[in-house]
Amino acid sequence: DESGLAHLATVTNGARKLVRMVDELLLLAAGRERELTVHAEPVDLEAAIQASAAGWRLAAEAAGLTLDVACPPRLPVSADPIALERVLANLLSNAVKFSPPGGRITVTVTPASASGDRVAVAVADTGIGIDDDLRGRLFGRFEQGTGGIASRGGSGIGLSLTRELVRAHGGEIECVPNAGGGTIFRFTLAPAATLPETGP
Repeated sequence: DESGLAHLATVTNGARKLVRMVDELLLLAAGRERELTVHAEPVDLEAAIQASAAGWRLAAEAAGLTLDVACPPRLPVSADPIALERVLANLLSNAVKFSPPGGRITVTVTPASASGDRVAVAVADTGIGIDDDLRGRLFGRFEQGTGGIASRGGSGIGLSLTRELVRAHGGEIECVPNAGGGTIFRFTLAPAATLPETGP
């Protein structure tokens, strides 16, 4: 029936994303990150960020954190929707993991240049921060920090994959201290001319 077909479509979509993620991780683990590809299309950045934030809001609340988004509505960017979702999920996951109860996570979008040829997405937390030594090697394969709050462990490959996916879009990602404590991860995307039509 219609409901069963909808559930099946969700399962199929999730399986395809999982297969692609495994392929990406295998390429990265083998040192073949230059083979990562993205299929960019016009994407509503605000909708993409809100969807990712919704997926992490319960985890943030369970950890005693607040998660806020500030992005202009219907902002078109050129991005691969699955890759963008992966980038946002990695950054939000780390923000939740390394922020103590009572902390705040914010996702903000601003122009990255005066010419308007890039858009910057910043994921900021008020967590434990990153020392200068680790910040210098943070995006390397299998690099890990210590002291995660919500959960420990991990592959040490998430930020390396995040950087390669951002670079595959022609953008860059940086990590800087957050004033007053914590960390900001900021990456750039190219704007798109228009969004695709979504209604009649």
